[in-house]
Amino acid sequence: MIYAVKSSVSDLLVWVIIWVPVTALAAWAATTGSTPAPVPGAAASGRLKYAHGTTAALIVVAFLAMHLANHSMALWSEQAHRHVMDLFRVIYRAKLIEPLVIALFLFQVASGAALLWPYVRRPTDIFRTLQIATGAYLFFYVLGHLNSVFVARVITKTKTDFAWATGAPLGLIHDPWSIRLLPHYLIAVFFVLAHLVLGARVIALAHDMPQARADRMARIGIGMAAVVAVAIMAGLCGLRFGE
Repeated sequence: MIYAVKSSVSDLLVWVIIWVPVTALAAWAATTGSTPAPVPGAAASGRLKYAHGTTAALIVVAFLAMHLANHSMALWSEQAHRHVMDLFRVIYRAKLIEPLVIALFLFQVASGAALLWPYVRRPTDIFRTLQIATGAYLFFYVLGHLNSVFVARVITKTKTDFAWATGAPLGLIHDPWSIRLLPHYLIAVFFVLAHLVLGARVIALAHDMPQARADRMARIGIGMAAVVAVAIMAGLCGLRFGE
């Protein structure tokens, strides 16, 4: 948004102003004694979790599965990526679908924050901790990515295609500005898939799946999420099997 309004203020300065107080607050919270946060009302929390999970499923069907499949095609060729992108965009950029997808993402951000907060100062296992951490990251990533796409499409009138995503013509690796997107994209793909896997684990446990089995499935799913994230980034960085 700083770029969009043509501000001369440094991005670095803005991030320092944001993250120094956040880091200080986190350090203070870690060193002060506290009691666990109260458990949220079961009925209200249950309804919100159901709504959060349902909207996540809708996002996967209406956008995310197609979007990630599209990016995966870059491993074959850039032409394949563009062809699949054009096919899928007929669906998720339709006049009735695109505003719905954006609304679903905003609901995910808001409901995710509400679900996350009660766990901030409560003891959790490794899977719940990872679910909270990935959700917290996605809270910022989704808002930032929506902002980037909005600025490109609406304000600067830039076509948000493969060239835009990969920093053409230099590419992600060779462009000193675009290289920052490599970990940005990699972590985002891994976290969104891992978050879905961990949400599925919670659902499985709620339906009486033995915990050992649910944990094993979660580990396999997280491993697959890492493989998909690396494969997508390899394609975006120029690895091709069909050229």
